[in-house]
Amino acid sequence: MPDHNRLREYEDAKTQAEARRQQAISEAYRAFNVKHAETMRNHREAYMAARADWDAVKSTPEADGYEEARQAFLTANVPADHTEARAEMASAIRAADTAYHAEVQKIAAEHGVTVR
Repeated sequence: MPDHNRLREYEDAKTQAEARRQQAISEAYRAFNVKHAETMRNHREAYMAARADWDAVKSTPEADGYEEARQAFLTANVPADHTEARAEMASAIRAADTAYHAEVQKIAAEHGVTVR
């Protein structure tokens, strides 16, 4: 019976560790969603400003600021860059996974269980 109890304690501790891992991953996704929305909002604002400037001069190629407005509009048409937000999310998920696996190894050692 002591082995059964030890295994059950290990499984309970592992379940708690998994819950902490899942919570950390959920927080990483929430943070990504916030940053993604902020990036999209900023991109949309920049696009709308560039579009307004371009609309004001696009029918008059000889107008002052024509080329600058055209270039700004073309630049604003590039999709929003979410590289940083994705990298932060990936890093947070890797950290959660690493912490989980380290915790499981520690728990296993404390309960005399071998894990692979």
